[in-house]
Amino acid sequence: MSSLSPVSPRHRHRLTPLFASHPLCGLRGIMRSVLEGHLGEAYADHAERPRVAELSFAGVHFYGGDAGHPLASAIVRRLPIDQVVAACTPPWRALLDATYGPRLLALPATDYDARSLDRAHLERLAVRAPAGYVVERMNLDLARRVEAELGTEDHVHFFGSPEYFCERGIGFCILHEGRIVSAASSGAFHNAGIEVQINTLPEHRGRGLATVVAAHLLLYCLERGLDPHWCTSNPISAHLAENLGYTRGGPFKLLVRTG
Repeated sequence: MSSLSPVSPRHRHRLTPLFASHPLCGLRGIMRSVLEGHLGEAYADHAERPRVAELSFAGVHFYGGDAGHPLASAIVRRLPIDQVVAACTPPWRALLDATYGPRLLALPATDYDARSLDRAHLERLAVRAPAGYVVERMNLDLARRVEAELGTEDHVHFFGSPEYFCERGIGFCILHEGRIVSAASSGAFHNAGIEVQINTLPEHRGRGLATVVAAHLLLYCLERGLDPHWCTSNPISAHLAENLGYTRGGPFKLLVRTG
């Protein structure tokens, strides 16, 4: 096959061996979600006998297979400006560096380990909402409102619809005077866990809302045996993760095409 073609969700399991040596860090839940056929898009050189593939979801990309394949350069060249490659094998990193040079920004980030989360600690945090703030599980009405009220696409938009989010995603909101002011949700999901996503309106920050709403989400995951994966390049997010009970894992690089 001389070009890349989309791989349907029900056939994406055939791409899994191409990502077997992929580093287990850096938004790995997104990679698993796409491979399992839940979210995002997948492309390969051959649907039944793939040798090279690209996965993408919400501006995050993963490359797998033979970085020396004739189509590998074409895959890398189509990375959009300001989008991210979330960790890759050394051959793919070399190809990215050769393609973009100084236009490829390596952004330091850190993985966090959820195995240290303590349910009793999270339960204490979950009840600390200030007066006037109410925590609610994200239902269809809240899922339809969250993008407009929080001013971000991070929670529901990339699921394709609020209905699909409510069917497969997990979310909690904090409301103030009836308006969503903070939310924690599954930015992506796979069969064994989620990628944690949290946002709070600027005018409501500094009141512990992110801690409270995140505690509700993490408790939900722990009660159901789901891994709430957390990684970040943001010091504020890192501090929040450690306050919730995560332990610092290994560093990695998020690669961003800047031009």
